[in-house]
Amino acid sequence: MSFGSIENRSVTEMQLFYPTTQSFPGDRFLWIQRTAYPPGSNYVTFTAPQTYYPSALVLLTFENVSYSTLPGQTQDLSQVKLLWHGETNSPVLVAGTAVSYAVTMLGGTTYTLNEANFAWPSNAVSSVTTSSLQTITSTTNTHQLSFTDFHNQAISLKVSPTNFFACVGGTNVFTASGAPTNLVYHWSASAGAIVTNTGAQNQFAYVVFGTPTNSAAITVTAATLTNTLVGLVGPTNVVTETAAVVPSDRTRKTIGVGEEVVLTLWPICSGTITWSVSGGGTLITTNGIAVVFTAPGQAASPTVTASYNGISYPVSFTVWEPTGVATTAFITTGSYPTNFAQASMQLRVFMAPTSVSFYRVQMGEVPGPATNIWGYFTAYPAANLAHTTAGHFWMLGQSNHWVDTCNTGSNWSPPWTDRLAVFLCENAHGPEQTDRPFHTQRTSSKRRRPAQTGLHRLRAGLCDRFEGLRVCAARHRRAALGR
Repeated sequence: MSFGSIENRSVTEMQLFYPTTQSFPGDRFLWIQRTAYPPGSNYVTFTAPQTYYPSALVLLTFENVSYSTLPGQTQDLSQVKLLWHGETNSPVLVAGTAVSYAVTMLGGTTYTLNEANFAWPSNAVSSVTTSSLQTITSTTNTHQLSFTDFHNQAISLKVSPTNFFACVGGTNVFTASGAPTNLVYHWSASAGAIVTNTGAQNQFAYVVFGTPTNSAAITVTAATLTNTLVGLVGPTNVVTETAAVVPSDRTRKTIGVGEEVVLTLWPICSGTITWSVSGGGTLITTNGIAVVFTAPGQAASPTVTASYNGISYPVSFTVWEPTGVATTAFITTGSYPTNFAQASMQLRVFMAPTSVSFYRVQMGEVPGPATNIWGYFTAYPAANLAHTTAGHFWMLGQSNHWVDTCNTGSNWSPPWTDRLAVFLCENAHGPEQTDRPFHTQRTSSKRRRPAQTGLHRLRAGLCDRFEGLRVCAARHRRAALGR
């Protein structure tokens, strides 16, 4: 079906005859109207299918394209440009004399094509004629474009899968579709990938990634059509989680002596994963997706490394020892009946630093007799005044604390003086000492009076001498009856 040629040269008239309207089914234009402009040129109007709504990428193909050339010159149809909505489009495909362009069309919109929509090579030749009377120079220009028909095909360059997660060293298959069958796909990939193509249009790509990354790209092109997918190539990192839920940051890399940490190579990929540790500590196993690391019993800077397909994933830790008492929290004091001489209180003692957990550390008090005995208690042997709970170890909680009880012991025999017994737990930590008031009661047969002078303060503390994972707590005691 020929409807003539398009020119931009100056001519008096180009009369063309075609049907005024023609309909096409399916993906074709709804209707085409071909009408001659007033003298000199022609135009074609058409309406895009409603199925293109709101917009669609369309392969617009012109058949039997030809432009005028001078004798001996050849046509280069790849130089025929389509000017479409302010953009100059080069052909995405030239197949013989069929020239195709990728353009965007809006569903239900009417478009007009005329000579202003095309640009093509012009040709000119000059000739010189000389006579005895004069020299004449003449130039012949030729600038004419024609095509016999045009048609449309909606295209959508697709790649499946639409999103991806790949593992380093593994083979991943991608499939392209949507381009016309006369186009060939071209593939490329980032992250050190090796790409192999198969299929009549190279529609299948086999991709092996060499570098882990959170933003690997797969790009496929068909002529000027392009589609790019972004995905993840793993494993990308080692995820760590402390066994202790206190402190709340379970991803921390600063941990206490003896702390346990679960390490997982992530995202999970199939294949052999090996683990190693340097700088102290132990691993519960050296193979598998996840391992448990146990920190050493002294300050250190260990590194745990996972290895997968020739790539190493190191994680460094800082291990801290207890440095002393961070703080104490008052719990309660003892309550006793009348005519009963005794004093006691409980404290919750927190070990520093509290930014790590010492839940696998044991605290203990060194046993031994009382020292610096004076006043009322000189009547008792030092061995009888020893702290009865010394020599035992208690596990710290995940928040680095244990409960300590200070007690003067059983009821002390009268006679008592008017002044009260004072019981002090002391240590050598100076500014780390925490003072808490406690109450004692003295009752005589005549009257009961509050412990005015017995409102003393309890000092609790620990030494930070280490025995493996056992932390020794040296506690010194003195008891006195003052006047």
